[in-house]
Amino acid sequence: MSSKSAPKHACMGCQATIASPLFCFSCNAIQRLSARPNYFEIFDLAYSYDLDSQQLEEKYQVLAAELHPDFYLTASTFEKRQSQESSALLNQAYQTLKSSTGRADYLLKLLSHGKSFSDRKLPPGFLEEMFEKQELLEEWLSEPEKYLSELDQLKRELTVRLEELDGRRHEAFASLEEETSSGENILELIQINLNVERYLQRLLDRLARSL
Repeated sequence: MSSKSAPKHACMGCQATIASPLFCFSCNAIQRLSARPNYFEIFDLAYSYDLDSQQLEEKYQVLAAELHPDFYLTASTFEKRQSQESSALLNQAYQTLKSSTGRADYLLKLLSHGKSFSDRKLPPGFLEEMFEKQELLEEWLSEPEKYLSELDQLKRELTVRLEELDGRRHEAFASLEEETSSGENILELIQINLNVERYLQRLLDRLARSL
């Protein structure tokens, strides 16, 4: 269950090998999408959680400049329509991959090959802990000036826990690089990790909105 490189595509016009299925830089032609490419293919990136954010940003900016609908106002009907569809797909792929949570969730779906994992499963006792923290947060926010130190401490705690979750995800996805029989168990743990993060992030967002 190792990560893999994005497949190569051929330009529909000049037949040159193209890095992105959206555009050919050899003949400057927008590409017809016969099938929806996955987000890593769009940027010619290996299917990996640990991607180079600067590289992603640079590739996005180059493609966005070539695909923007404003450059196709006098083009053929096909090119106008394809630029709109490709630009929307490009932006969706970029927003997903630049977010660690979005990237993890998307990569999980790719590597699970259709198998779904519960988006409600949580570690034992975690839900009870969240209920307790929610009750405390309600109490503290009723008099924020009085509980300023407690609110600040909670914010630091949640931030640290989110950082720890991200670190564990890096380790989990890295372990999938090795072909092991425990791959499915690792994928399920990644899903649980994402479920936990959603709870912690909602609590942190609530705290941020209220202060």
